[in-house]
Amino acid sequence: MPSMSLKRVYKLFRARKFTEVIHILEPQIFRYRESYTFYYILGISCLYAGDFGGAYSYLGRADQLKHGNADILLGLAAVHLKRGDMEAALKIWLDILDNNPGNRIARRGMEFSRKNISKDDKEDLFEINRIRKFYPGLPAKRGWFFKSAIFVVILLIFSGLFYFYQTDKPFAVINKRKGIETIKLDSSILGSRMPANGIKYKLSDREIKEHFNRAKKYLLKYRDNLANVEINTLLLSNAKASVKEKAMLLKTFITEPDFITIKDSFSYSTVIKMPDLYNHCYVVWRGKIVNLQKKKNEIIFDLLVGYENEKELKGIVPVVLDFAVLLNNADSVELLGEIITKKENISLRGVSIRRIAP
Repeated sequence: MPSMSLKRVYKLFRARKFTEVIHILEPQIFRYRESYTFYYILGISCLYAGDFGGAYSYLGRADQLKHGNADILLGLAAVHLKRGDMEAALKIWLDILDNNPGNRIARRGMEFSRKNISKDDKEDLFEINRIRKFYPGLPAKRGWFFKSAIFVVILLIFSGLFYFYQTDKPFAVINKRKGIETIKLDSSILGSRMPANGIKYKLSDREIKEHFNRAKKYLLKYRDNLANVEINTLLLSNAKASVKEKAMLLKTFITEPDFITIKDSFSYSTVIKMPDLYNHCYVVWRGKIVNLQKKKNEIIFDLLVGYENEKELKGIVPVVLDFAVLLNNADSVELLGEIITKKENISLRGVSIRRIAP
């Protein structure tokens, strides 16, 4: 990803485009490893994007570089609160009020803790929607931009309502991926199929149609991982080459997810039973880093899957990252990666990674 100055990234941050900020800044950690501003923008963006592990790591580094900033401390308190550690959040709020007695967010946190710290059932106290009021404030948007954005949103809503009532169709139809419905299996390409030697799935014509139609249905619902499994089933089957070509066309609609958008991740135990079936699917796995190697253009390590708390080792998977990130051997991490299958062995191409705080 091309480098971008912090000044330009700050404009995206101010515009609340947190996912874009994260994608731009995370690969540049080596370049800005001593920049407080860098870690402040990245950490607050992670917090608002729901990446609490990333927020904890980056805000913690910002606090090391410049201790005492109220926004950084409020962000760390919010992370502790999300994890259910009210006592740690309370300690931070007290520290903030020692230096700034007028801080309204810290005072609000103190009041919240007084009302709820003795409750036995805290399960719903720490939901994201409930703790957002304890997040640090954000820089103001430019007035004209904000008003223009509201106008555009309203215009789009009314345009959508107009389309809805004119066509008498649900909104889901409007958002469909264009082109998927045009990819169909004609009866002419079914019938006799390639020999069954070496294939993993011997399917009837009816089963081929079912897998193909399910793949289309999942793509239209943006459940790309499930669609990919259906497509892989066809590619590993006795379907004719013409059917597999159509299946590969469907595969071009699959997009790379992030921690927020990923759906239907598969467990390690599920994947390892039939690796080829999950080739190029995306998963979120936790584990511990070992055998870390930092090369010029990539980072390589083995992920001890399930061993992040040193309780259960489910398996060892090689990982390759093509972006820069601060990692150390024995770090516990959560990894979003693409499964790469070769001769029944799997590895992961890392898409995003965040450390799990002890």
